[in-house]
Amino acid sequence: MPPMTDFTATKSMFHLPEGVIYLDGNSLGPLPKTAPDRMGRVMTEEWGEMLIGGWNRAGWMDQPARVGDRIARLIGAEPGHVVMGDTLSIKVFQALAAALELRPERRVILSDSGNFPSDLYMA
Repeated sequence: MPPMTDFTATKSMFHLPEGVIYLDGNSLGPLPKTAPDRMGRVMTEEWGEMLIGGWNRAGWMDQPARVGDRIARLIGAEPGHVVMGDTLSIKVFQALAAALELRPERRVILSDSGNFPSDLYMA
């Protein structure tokens, strides 16, 4: 795998339609070229054959920590300090719900109009 700072080599790892410069990595980044085959193997060999046992036998349960360790390298954090979670909107909802549970007498959530629309919806 090329270093993430080698943009020419990194770009070749993704399927990008001809003539497209794609700068959106927030909602749906470009498709990694290895993803379709990998997903096919996960679906048939892990999900298809292991069923619910895939959580343990295929290591699905540990995946958030493994992905977090890879992200940690990118952001300068130590292994074991970053965990990958659900979508940002789900995490916003969970954080707001937890905050409201701590102070149930509070009935108002303040925000500003510059927040992402789905985050405002969660609030």
